[in-house]
Amino acid sequence: MLLQIFSSRTNGWEERSFQRQGESFSTVADLPWSGDPKSAVYWRGHLYVHHYFVMRISLSSGKYQVIKPPQDINSSRTPKLQLGRSEKGVYLASIASHAERLQVWIVDESSARLEWVLKYQADIRHILSHRGYNPKVQGSWVMEDINYHSYHDRFPDYKEQAPPENGFEWDSDNEDVLDTKDKVDGEYRKYVDIIGFHPQKEVVFLSESLERGFAYHLSTSKLQDLGYMYPTQYDWFAEGDKLIESSFPYTPCWTAEFPTNN
Repeated sequence: MLLQIFSSRTNGWEERSFQRQGESFSTVADLPWSGDPKSAVYWRGHLYVHHYFVMRISLSSGKYQVIKPPQDINSSRTPKLQLGRSEKGVYLASIASHAERLQVWIVDESSARLEWVLKYQADIRHILSHRGYNPKVQGSWVMEDINYHSYHDRFPDYKEQAPPENGFEWDSDNEDVLDTKDKVDGEYRKYVDIIGFHPQKEVVFLSESLERGFAYHLSTSKLQDLGYMYPTQYDWFAEGDKLIESSFPYTPCWTAEFPTNN
């Protein structure tokens, strides 16, 4: 397999050849994968790439290995899958459309044959369907208002609301945001997607019908309501074409810590 690799030594792209370990693509590529087919995470010197299947690329040894999908994956013909990096390594999450089954695996690297080990499984539909719902509650999810100036040009009387102090700091220990008072029983009809993992804590971020964000804590089975996900006046800009194309965890990068490139 030939790949284009960016070299910090030469400050340019180089073509490198990688040799396969284990089973070939033809053995596993026809298995049911879906979700975002263009995601990748880096962990302990290896690059894990999800492109209809997951493979691990070793930059140091020049080898790659295909990882089979989990044996106990959702029975859906096209389960929603999300590859990510979190507290203990490389994770894979699957969720059914209406949240009746959330599954999370972690890759086991203890042997030469890589495999997914199921770590968590839950039905979060009952939490979502029995919660008290107040659409005005913003929760701890604060969006940077990228649309303010465009909207203000069209509506000069519109005033931007100042964000709260430390508004962009998410308190993951605050697990009482979800209101369980005045809960309403009933069938849960909304659909849920996985939008990513917390890079340092075992937390899966979810979206409800592309509108509301949630943080599901795997170790405690707690669900945080992160509030409305869209920037100001997004309904006006989108005009019915609302969607989440992609998402990624933001982590600061201190370039000053890198050695000077001579």
